[in-house]
Amino acid sequence: MACISSTGINATCVTTGLNTIGTNLPRILAELRNAAGPNTLIVAMNYYDPFLAAWTLGASGQTLAVASLQATSTFNGVLKTAYEAFSIPVADVATAYRISDFTLVPVINLPVNVFLTLTWTWMGAPAPIGPNIHPNAVGYAVIAGTFAEKIAPH
Repeated sequence: MACISSTGINATCVTTGLNTIGTNLPRILAELRNAAGPNTLIVAMNYYDPFLAAWTLGASGQTLAVASLQATSTFNGVLKTAYEAFSIPVADVATAYRISDFTLVPVINLPVNVFLTLTWTWMGAPAPIGPNIHPNAVGYAVIAGTFAEKIAPH
């Protein structure tokens, strides 16, 4: 069952998913660290929110976009806690996508986070390509850049 749909967010689904991640991710990271060895660089990531694109659907879409951002921010917080426990650096995709920035872009009259979601993912693409939660080539390049910042020697 999907936690987010055009009709809203299933809070029970989100809570169940977050609890499952909070339980299982530390186990996975422990196994990964054990298998990779203590000196292997592991870089994790947090996430953008593709459902910010719902903003363009009017008032109900804007309500969904705001609720989705809350769920994504909570999800990213659960990830951060697990990653910090294992001293794993995080590629900050959420910040790169500016998911919390509702500043209106002049002329197009969309918030920055919505504009970037529509520009860097397939959420605004017509069928059969979209809407699709995955990044497009530019979006993947942005994600790669956040990883490069963590991997490159300082």
